[in-house]
Amino acid sequence: MKHSQLRIIAMLAAVSLVVILLAACAPAATPAPAATPQIVEVTREVKVEVTKQVEVIKEVTKEVQVEVTAVPAALWSPAEVTAASGAQLCSPVTALPKQFKKPWTVGYINLDKSHPFFSQWEAGMQAAAKAYGVKYIGMDAANGASIDQLDPLLAQKPDLVGSQKDMDAIASKLLKLNIPYLNIDEGQTEYSPYTYGVPNATAGRLAGEKLVEGLKKKMAADWKGRELFFLEFTHGGVPACVTRTGASAKAVQEGMGLDDAHVLKQDPFTVGTTPPDMILATLTAHPKAVFGLIPCWDALGVEPYNTAKEGGREDDILMVTMGADKPTVDFLKTKPKGYYAVMEFSPWCEGWSWVETSLAILEGVPFKPYTVDKFITQDTVDARYAELYP
Repeated sequence: MKHSQLRIIAMLAAVSLVVILLAACAPAATPAPAATPQIVEVTREVKVEVTKQVEVIKEVTKEVQVEVTAVPAALWSPAEVTAASGAQLCSPVTALPKQFKKPWTVGYINLDKSHPFFSQWEAGMQAAAKAYGVKYIGMDAANGASIDQLDPLLAQKPDLVGSQKDMDAIASKLLKLNIPYLNIDEGQTEYSPYTYGVPNATAGRLAGEKLVEGLKKKMAADWKGRELFFLEFTHGGVPACVTRTGASAKAVQEGMGLDDAHVLKQDPFTVGTTPPDMILATLTAHPKAVFGLIPCWDALGVEPYNTAKEGGREDDILMVTMGADKPTVDFLKTKPKGYYAVMEFSPWCEGWSWVETSLAILEGVPFKPYTVDKFITQDTVDARYAELYP
């Protein structure tokens, strides 16, 4: 037993010795190498996919409305118009284009071309039509019915027609034919939206104010202390006259401070007498009075003025008239004592401006009323006469 134990101990010792020798003979362990810094270049591979697009163009037809602003047409300037009217020096009532929409034709039925005032209308119309390059047709009623001249005028295919008389009869027929109508000085007819002519209320007022100017001078001088009347010579059957002289009477009454009894309406046509007879009766009724006088038109004042002169009462009259046709300016040029001034209705320019207004209506352009504001006095009549009748 003891021997066996010794054998075991010897064997264990031998094993231990072998383990020790093996450990001593084993190579030493290699230490881990130190880390060396390195730069690593990383290349990224990017895959790009390009999609090729094909553009498909589709032709589409589309209707487009385009508003085109027309180049403004050349217009007649006021200076050109005044120059074209020559010695008459007319002021334009509209700005007309130098190229019209079409070659227009205008026609007018004159009441009586032999009348000095109406003949000046005719001359102005002809001149204006020539200046503006349009056709003018002038008919003469010769104091007959103006309506009788309409059919011969229509046969010449006018684009616009005017007259002084028979307004309703003429305008109503033209309305059915769709032809514009434009009268002169007679107010408006229900068959046309247009009216043209002397502004009667304004003209009458201005004439009245002009007479007040003269009356105040007279009442402060040789008429001082005398009784003053105003004579309104008118025609009750002519609406333009009623308006015109009515405005004059109001201006004089207010300007001179007259009561109603000293404003006398002289209407020989309504009472069936004559202008000379009427003024004679008035002068006889007031032998010591003095009178301011304004008529509806020139001759309606000149005739009674001459009657007063023949009766020895010229010094008792101071007159302003409205119109200024040539016979009237001829008379003023003789410097009558009591003829203070005449308002220029400028019939030649009124005829000229009628053509302008007619063309403005046809062209569809704005126009303004015909105006009057100029007077010829004894101080200016010689120079103005030379301008009007060179």
